[in-house]
Amino acid sequence: MAAEDSSKTAVVEDQEGYVDKERKRTILENRAKIDEVAESVFPGKAREEYPEEYACRMYHEPVRTYLMSIEPLLRDFSLKGAEDAYLNAPLGKVTLAPPPEFQSMPGEAEQIKDRGFRLLSDPIEPETKRIEGLKEVIEREGYSETWKVHINWIRGYEKKHDPPQWQTVSAEEHMPRMALINAVRVADEFLQEANVGLSVGGSQETEADYSDIDEVDSF
Repeated sequence: MAAEDSSKTAVVEDQEGYVDKERKRTILENRAKIDEVAESVFPGKAREEYPEEYACRMYHEPVRTYLMSIEPLLRDFSLKGAEDAYLNAPLGKVTLAPPPEFQSMPGEAEQIKDRGFRLLSDPIEPETKRIEGLKEVIEREGYSETWKVHINWIRGYEKKHDPPQWQTVSAEEHMPRMALINAVRVADEFLQEANVGLSVGGSQETEADYSDIDEVDSF
């Protein structure tokens, strides 16, 4: 009797569409988690229990998880609105600003003394960046910018005797709250319009949709 060919790949049939049902259920659960975290995090921020950046970081995680669960759909540009939502949808802006002392030229000796240095290069303008596409929310934690400034220190015995020097100034910002909120809206609208058998957009709607999972077409 010939030995069985162990190299053959086993095939598992999914006659009931269980995989697709579970995938949809996961998406709905991820969407509901966003509302749950928002209801916990943002009131705490309003009560000043923690800073805005912490609240945004906490909120970003469930938003990213939700977007990652629908990313295969977003990358299917044959679906209505997929390419726009994934790559081009305007989500907001983020402004990266250097420390205030580098944004203007002091006009008096006393102001220069307070700063501790003379600014020899031009003042730095804050940099505004556009946030576009759900892909950016998935892949980016935040934004950063660096500038070179020419300064002459006047404070401190050693520094006062140093020649003018170039210094790197940087600014960092997490993904803004409004961009995250807009990302969820864009994702919800995409799922509605793409006709993939999912209807989301809030905790009540999401909960109601669980009963419809068996009735929708697979994707």
